[in-house]
Amino acid sequence: MHKEKKQPSIQKMFGQLFIAPWNEEEAKGEAITLITQHHIGGFLLHQEAIKKEKKIKKLTQRLQAYALQEAPLLIAIDASQDERIPVLPSLPSIQTFQAMTNRLYAEQFTEAIGDKLRELGINTIFYPSLEEEEKLDRTTLETTASYGSNLVKGFHKSELATCLTDYPRKDAIDLHTRSDRKSSNLYPFYKILTEQGSLLLLKDYAAETIDHYVRQHLNFNGIIIYDLRGEGNSLKSERILDLLDAGVDCFILPEDFEYQTAILTELFDHLEKTEKKGIVQSFHKLNQLKKTFNFDKLEREKPLTPYQRKRLIERITTS
Repeated sequence: MHKEKKQPSIQKMFGQLFIAPWNEEEAKGEAITLITQHHIGGFLLHQEAIKKEKKIKKLTQRLQAYALQEAPLLIAIDASQDERIPVLPSLPSIQTFQAMTNRLYAEQFTEAIGDKLRELGINTIFYPSLEEEEKLDRTTLETTASYGSNLVKGFHKSELATCLTDYPRKDAIDLHTRSDRKSSNLYPFYKILTEQGSLLLLKDYAAETIDHYVRQHLNFNGIIIYDLRGEGNSLKSERILDLLDAGVDCFILPEDFEYQTAILTELFDHLEKTEKKGIVQSFHKLNQLKKTFNFDKLEREKPLTPYQRKRLIERITTS
């Protein structure tokens, strides 16, 4: 008789909704504590953690070794800003790819980069940035959406999950223009999220505005990750619970370890009085993401050969 898998406890489900920034080359005691005692679901690796390939691979393997077998860690890097990632060639902006006028190149390039990252044990990338420095016309918005979709498609081919960044602030969104209209500044987000199923990063939003300005206006039911790093030491557990009730699925914790553990302990203490439905739904969404992109495997099933990867990356970097 087939034995049914045991459902994780609500404490473990809740812990899985948190991602901790990590800026060390090794999996030190703080990381192990976050995984084993607080059951967190992932890490966002910063500059100090991603300097050397061999050390990255060792770090990601060790982190995953401590994780729940049925819930591998989301291990991410942020390539959405201009910050250089030591082990990768520079990831061009969407505008740079547009100047090359070849969407297939864009897709092949990100597939090769994604293949490399999966080999290192990284399974998620915060990229691309869809930030507008100035108001864009309809044609530019449509082109940005098309190239962005190809960039994300390439990453997904290599089984690397993607998270779109720089969603506009509330006051920059025109609720009278539908997001599926090519004249809307949200059209690139709408097209990529609809076609490719990316995650979406949010920050600087009040809980009560998320459903209206994000969920409903984008018609988006996918995973929302909320970045708490900019909220400072004034962050309270009530703020996180309000965001969870508002439809946020996952949270990037503040940088400081002591503050991380204090917030998580406080949240767990309030768990008995917390609505469980949102926690369970978000846990299952994240778990499905991990299955879809095979987070339990260090590398993709059929990777590019080293020669194919090198040629694809060179084609863009020398263009």
